[in-house]
Amino acid sequence: MKIFITGIRGFLASHLARALEARGHQVRGSATAGDLPRIRLGQPIDPAIFADADTVIHAAHDFRSGTLETNVTGARLIFDAARGRRRILISSHSARADAISDYGISKHRIESLYREEAETIVRPGLVLGNGGSFGRHLASIRKSPVIPLIDGGRNSVATLALTDFNEAMVRIVEVNRPGVWNLFNKQEPTMRQIVDLVLKLTGHRAWVVSIPYGLALAALRAGEGWLPVDSGSLQSMRLNSHRVHESNLRELIAAETSWQDAIRLAVRRDSELRNS
Repeated sequence: MKIFITGIRGFLASHLARALEARGHQVRGSATAGDLPRIRLGQPIDPAIFADADTVIHAAHDFRSGTLETNVTGARLIFDAARGRRRILISSHSARADAISDYGISKHRIESLYREEAETIVRPGLVLGNGGSFGRHLASIRKSPVIPLIDGGRNSVATLALTDFNEAMVRIVEVNRPGVWNLFNKQEPTMRQIVDLVLKLTGHRAWVVSIPYGLALAALRAGEGWLPVDSGSLQSMRLNSHRVHESNLRELIAAETSWQDAIRLAVRRDSELRNS
C-alpha cells in the first residue's frame, strides 16, 4: 500500500511511518520545512502531492497559540485535496462537543469532515513514549524540584503505549474499516500515579505539591505563569477525566501494554538518548 502522512516528522507520525514500512508499505509524507514535500496548514494544496497515494493519514497539527482556525482550514484543504483516496484522521480523545481547549475544539470540528463522508477517525489517549506530549511531561518531571499537581493529581488520564498505538494503527490501515477508533487502555492511571512512577524510575527527588483546581484556575486567569499550562488546558484536563468515548483498542490488538510497562520503556529510551 502507498501511504502519505502529513506532519511525518512529528513524534507519532514518524514512529507510525516506521511501523508501516516494517510491514512492507511504501510511506512518504510532508513537513513544513526541509527536503520533504511541504504542506503549510491553511495554505492551498496541489492535489498532485497525493497523486500516487492509496491512503492519506492527516497527522499534522499546529500547536501554537491562536491557530485553531488555521488547523481547521488546513485540515479541510488536505481533506479535499486527498479526495478519491482513503482518508484517516489522527484526532484525540480530547475531541468532544463540549471541548474547552483550542486543541480539542479544532479536532472535534475537523472530525466532522471525516464523519460526513464515512472516513476513518482515530482518537488516541496520551501516548506514553519518549517524545510528544508525554515526552515533554517526562522531561519536566526529571528536572523540576517542585511538581505542582492539580487537586493532588487524582484525576484519571487516558493513556496508551506507543507500541500499542503503532500496532493498532497498522491494523486500521490494513483492514480498511472506516469509522471511529478510540485508543486508550482500559485501566486509567491518575496523574499522581504517573508522576510517582517516573520519579521512582529516574531516581529524581522532587516535592510534589497539591494545588486546588479553583486556585490554579484563578491564578492562570490573572496572568500568573507559575503552572506549565494555560487556563484552557487546565479546564480541558479536568473535563477529559470524565469520559465520553469508550475505548475499542482491544478490537485491534491482542493484548494491551500496561501503563506501567509503557512508562518504564519510555523512561529507559529517554535515558539511553540522554547518555548517548
